[in-house]
Amino acid sequence: MKILLIEDETHKRDEIIQCVQEVYSFLPDVVDGVCRAVLKVIEVDYDLIILDMALSTFGDSADDNKKGSQKEEPSTLEKVANNTIVKSMVRTAGNTIVRSLLGALGLGGRSRSSSKTKSWF
Repeated sequence: MKILLIEDETHKRDEIIQCVQEVYSFLPDVVDGVCRAVLKVIEVDYDLIILDMALSTFGDSADDNKKGSQKEEPSTLEKVANNTIVKSMVRTAGNTIVRSLLGALGLGGRSRSSSKTKSWF
């Protein structure tokens, strides 16, 4: 089994490594930043990836030595969630799901040929 740990805070990293070693009897591969993580994932086919959800885009090798929650820059997950295209895709998918459910219940939108039918949209 191949495990990748992506964690930039040393104390958390050490605790997770210890837990993985106790459970699986081997050490995971460890990286501290997004760039190194992407390179490792491209290079190795991991069975499990343990990801710090507040991971900064910087690693130990960067000039900025602040870690995790100390950083003012949003995490990678926050950047993706705040992306305009992603928001648009989620909104479109949500509308499609709601329309499909309402249609299946017979409460769906009106057809273009009949404007007298009530519509939720």
